[in-house]
Amino acid sequence: MNDYRRYRNLAIRQAKALWRRFYEKKVRDLRVCDSRNWWRYTKRFLGQKKLSELTSLANVVTDGNIQAVAEAINVSLKKVTDDLKPLDPADGTALDSVPNQFVIDPDTVLSK
Repeated sequence: MNDYRRYRNLAIRQAKALWRRFYEKKVRDLRVCDSRNWWRYTKRFLGQKKLSELTSLANVVTDGNIQAVAEAINVSLKKVTDDLKPLDPADGTALDSVPNQFVIDPDTVLSK
């Protein structure tokens, strides 16, 4: 029984050490990869399924018709701006006449 406990404890310690090394390597790899790969590796690391939520939603709501889900999302997003007057390019408002309070300097963003 003493040998069993000793080897069990040794195996548990070894498993924890291996898991820690695995985790540290994954985090180190995530720090140097591009954003697309970062998300892909993070989702895989967290065990997320490959199906997108929209696919699952399409299966539940529209019997698998992803186009119908896209149309429903489009209609929903359009409702947000239905009460706004469309912009008129002949109105005279030019893009270069933005007030200074709305201009963000790239160095400010970098420092934040």
